[in-house]
Amino acid sequence: MAGFAAEGVETGAIIITGETAKAHNARDAIMDLSQQLGDFVVATAGPNLESVIAGRGSGAQELSQHNHLKVMNIDIGGGTSNYVVFDCGRVVSTACLNIGGRLVELNEQGDITFVHKPAIAVMQDLFGEALNPRQITVDHLNRIVSRMADLIVEVMTGQLSPLAVQLLQTPALDSLADIDAVFLSGGVGECYYQRNSEEKQFGDIGPRLANALLSHHDLADRPVRKPNQTVRATVIGAGAYSLSLSGSTIWLNSDELPLKNIPVVHPAVDWESESPSICAEIVIAAERMDLALGCDRYAIAIDSGMPVRYYAVQHVACELARFYREHGNHQSPAFIVVHNDIGKALGMELQPLLHPQPVSVIDEVITHEGDYIDIGNSYFGGEIVPLTVKSLAFPS
Repeated sequence: MAGFAAEGVETGAIIITGETAKAHNARDAIMDLSQQLGDFVVATAGPNLESVIAGRGSGAQELSQHNHLKVMNIDIGGGTSNYVVFDCGRVVSTACLNIGGRLVELNEQGDITFVHKPAIAVMQDLFGEALNPRQITVDHLNRIVSRMADLIVEVMTGQLSPLAVQLLQTPALDSLADIDAVFLSGGVGECYYQRNSEEKQFGDIGPRLANALLSHHDLADRPVRKPNQTVRATVIGAGAYSLSLSGSTIWLNSDELPLKNIPVVHPAVDWESESPSICAEIVIAAERMDLALGCDRYAIAIDSGMPVRYYAVQHVACELARFYREHGNHQSPAFIVVHNDIGKALGMELQPLLHPQPVSVIDEVITHEGDYIDIGNSYFGGEIVPLTVKSLAFPS
């Protein structure tokens, strides 16, 4: 319809989020599409990954990283509120609440035309089950919207009512102490910063919800700042760089090449610890990407902080083996990308621990949280392998 052939598009990003991502064929459909495109990032995003994407798009991560701050982003859309906390640019917590501005739909006169299930739960919590949605008055609606604002703030502060717990899609936020800044993005966030938006302009309760947040005393006490992007806090494309890697330093054992759109999991490892808990950190990082550890294909990144010593290589190999034995996908090769020049050494330690599962360790690769990689066919008997790192691009 746009007048472009698929082969004429070189790079970009297609990410299915929200209710669409829950469709039974969403993942298969989008992976089929990825095979037809160039250096695209192609993925489905559950509530945790969607929270991270919104926080990166709003500029919250950039502010956190460049200024060594702890920043929370709350992306309030039509059906959900997505939360993420960045500490010095690193994701430390995510959550998703089933509250948004489209849960009660209105006509041009401001009359209610449809009430979605989460809003009905709020209504029943306030007024009991006897009240029919068709009987909602203006006073009822104002109290429902005010309660929704309370719920959004409850998740932000960690002081959860039973209703907030009921409406959470994910575990509650942690790492809530010492937040330096709070961003509100999404459609409701846009209305919040416009202040006193016209309540009937969008055919829903989004502007009313924004106004309720504006007057909320607990939110007024927080360091709320305006983000770089509010309603447009989304991905605008993808950047990619490719490199060829020498087989003299990598460990490559996979018959499944080429592979595209492999998400890279970045565990937050405390390398100062005598025995860092790498396995547990991989699980935490993967959950924030909404990965199904036992059936999805993914790569695990080992960052530059890893000591280049033999005992460290042994410890990392043991922790990786423990992860794959207890949580990993045994139907796919174990893919590891390492910043330091230790690929072959780590592969030689890890492969016997995971046999017969194939292991591929590719070193001297720099990736960041949210990146994806493509691994091409190897050449010269596995001596050379092309690899492409694809990063999401956001508005600046």
